[in-house]
Amino acid sequence: MIHRIWNRLLIELTPSCERVTRILSESQERPLSRWERLGLAAHYRICSWCHRYQRQLALLRSVARKAGAQGIGVDRVLSERAKARIARTLRDAPSGRQSTPQRSKPE
Repeated sequence: MIHRIWNRLLIELTPSCERVTRILSESQERPLSRWERLGLAAHYRICSWCHRYQRQLALLRSVARKAGAQGIGVDRVLSERAKARIARTLRDAPSGRQSTPQRSKPE
């Protein structure tokens, strides 16, 4: 009985998956509050997908930092044409929302 009540309370008090992904994105740019960290920990207990997403973000951050430390930058990877296309997409996207890039032929 107590176990069922605890589980229901945990579900009711944890943030939604949508909110969790937003918090995780924000965590890349700012420290999270104690309540945000607590909410994430509670959510991970009931949602393995969000926990997996958090681990994937941590891996991407680690790889990006290592690449930056080794001097591997965007200038060495993207062509001028690709950079212009990305800049155009970001410029033309509605404010507050980025548009989904369209697939094109590889350069």
